[in-house]
Amino acid sequence: MRAATVFNFLIEATLTGSVMILLMLPLRRFLRPKFTSRLICFAWLLVASRLLLPISLPNPMMNELRPAYSVNLAVRPIAEQVRVRAADAVGELASAAEDHDGARTMGLSETLWDVSYDIRGGRTARQLLAAYVAVALAVAGWMTWRNTRFLLALRRGRVEPLGGERLARYRALCKERGIRPVPVYWVDPLPGPCLVGVLRPYIALPLTLKEEDLLAVLTHELCHKKAGDSWWGLVRNTCCAVHWFNPLVWLAARLSRSDQEMACDERVIRPMSDEERIRYASTLALNAARRCSPEIAVLATGMTMKGRHIKRRLRAIVDARAALGWLCAAALCVACAGTVFAFGTSELLPPLSEPVMPQWDGPAVERRAVSTAQEAEAYAKELLSSGPWRSAPSLASGLDRLEWRVMDGGESEMWHVSVWPPRGEEGGLFTLCFDREGRIWEIEDGTAWGALLQSGEKLPANPTYGSHDTYSEQIADFVLRWANAVLQESFDTISFGSDAWYGNERCVQLRYTMTESAYEGVLSIRMLPEMYVLRFNRRTSDETDIARIQASNAASEARTETLLDRALASAQDFDVAFLPLNELAPDTAAQAAQAYELLTGTFGYALADADRFVYAPMEQDEASFLVFHDAAYPEWNYVLLPFVEARTPFTSARGSHAGEEGIRFLWYRVEEEGWFVRWQAEDRDAFVRGAIDYHHEIPFSDAMKADIRAGALSVRQAIQATFEAYYGPESQWSEALRGWRDATLARFGQ
Repeated sequence: MRAATVFNFLIEATLTGSVMILLMLPLRRFLRPKFTSRLICFAWLLVASRLLLPISLPNPMMNELRPAYSVNLAVRPIAEQVRVRAADAVGELASAAEDHDGARTMGLSETLWDVSYDIRGGRTARQLLAAYVAVALAVAGWMTWRNTRFLLALRRGRVEPLGGERLARYRALCKERGIRPVPVYWVDPLPGPCLVGVLRPYIALPLTLKEEDLLAVLTHELCHKKAGDSWWGLVRNTCCAVHWFNPLVWLAARLSRSDQEMACDERVIRPMSDEERIRYASTLALNAARRCSPEIAVLATGMTMKGRHIKRRLRAIVDARAALGWLCAAALCVACAGTVFAFGTSELLPPLSEPVMPQWDGPAVERRAVSTAQEAEAYAKELLSSGPWRSAPSLASGLDRLEWRVMDGGESEMWHVSVWPPRGEEGGLFTLCFDREGRIWEIEDGTAWGALLQSGEKLPANPTYGSHDTYSEQIADFVLRWANAVLQESFDTISFGSDAWYGNERCVQLRYTMTESAYEGVLSIRMLPEMYVLRFNRRTSDETDIARIQASNAASEARTETLLDRALASAQDFDVAFLPLNELAPDTAAQAAQAYELLTGTFGYALADADRFVYAPMEQDEASFLVFHDAAYPEWNYVLLPFVEARTPFTSARGSHAGEEGIRFLWYRVEEEGWFVRWQAEDRDAFVRGAIDYHHEIPFSDAMKADIRAGALSVRQAIQATFEAYYGPESQWSEALRGWRDATLARFGQ
């Protein structure tokens, strides 16, 4: 069982059940004379149902409760809020520990960050689930042991069954009350009379019981049996075992047992005269003076109680007020409605729109061997001209007019084909990856995927597919038809993963397996208005697959670099005026604000430096992006593409460096902690541990780290060494990079 399934139930039942228990406290205290104890016992049964039943009903209020950045749709909104808030709280503690004394509390801060990541990733939930189950089993074992011990003690102390004239009177009493008789035994020693057992109950009587109290005691225990109170005892124990961590549940178990005794008293005295009620009350009072009930974990009903509980019972027996029928009926309706509302912990799903099933015509491309780049391009063109992609937005320019790039994956034996429209024309990136045998491994329609992500904020849809058979069957039918047409293979299993709305667009992610060939992977499908595969990947778990993934990552980086290079090349001739953040139009200002947060956060620019930046929007290949630069260095253009982090054109013999944020953030940490100001042994060690080792983007050698710790390098030398470790020897740097190095030295007074 998944941890999410258990914690959905536990957190929801704990929160709503605890509220119901707290509401019961004043209700039973002040409204008992008007509602009767039997109605209060029924209300306790409603509380128990909320604590034990793993039911979740749709509730429109839950649609607003799910956190905006929820990543696990198996976790319902209430539990997801608890997880997100817990992770945020631990993260804030980690930040506070880091800010308090960075060097000394670094270990504590890293531990807290690990805990925060474990909470978000679900690892903490699995650990807590194991601990929870262990304690729950221990509590259940303790209850079983107490019951077994009690039953064995009664069996050893059993003297004889009820017989003679007493048995005749007992049977007459059962006939009078309309209750099926159960065995009755005299037991010694026994604290007080009780109904024992669940499946085969019997009444145990102490030898010290007075003859004149016999019928009253038997009547009381028979009413317990008629009401099924032994079963309610089992329900109480189950609640305590499942919710062992909640003290309110243990309190509710004790109070409900007291209310159960008072409800039994009401059944006993219902046909009695005033004189008989007083005599029954006297029997309770005399027994309470010298006897006690079994403990709460034991499945036995005790007749007597002590202290204020017995006083309350005696007062209720003597007064015997009639309850208001209409008020009880109204209270019953309100209680049932409130219980149904307490189960409303699932989102109310929107009505499912009917997607259009695409119609494909023409034969599918037969798989064939591909050994050269020319064959790979020709094979890709045949694939993309086939039915499933004829209406792809990325291919609207026509295959012959597109720009093609073929990359040989080398040892992975893969071909990676990327397609762009001609410069200045509409369209976008489309990529294919297939092996030497022509088997497709990856597909991505970059334009359609990017448009989906830009169409609006991601909101979880997560329909319950089990209750939407037609909907799921339609998706499965489309997926199988697509696999046979495109892959010339079929899927053995299909499972639904994430399901989300992006504005008015809906995307469903499915996982598949091919058992015989040991393949698995993911498909991302745009649902509305027409079903369309945006992304597809296939993977195995052997060394060949690892090499393929590495080659695929390299190809993806190459595609990203190409997009950035094209944007940067266009930006060089961009003669529109760059404006400060506060002078931009509202639509551009929002994107520039994102860039500003990137500069001061991820890149670690000082606020004064970031305030010098100016911005201008651009459009290329149907993509809107932002160009911005430091006003003091206009040749250092940054480009912020949709869903791609900003990058600067710092170049060297090693090529462009898209990960500039690593070294930028290092200078941010240095300035924040003041390490270069003091540069003592403790500061040098913190510089290595808290900055270089913590951010693996800077490839410092062990010898260089040792020199820094030993004080062999001055601050100026440490800055120079950091730049060279990241960007290579200075002889390979661009003028822009040298200018930044000089600005960094001046920033730290070197």
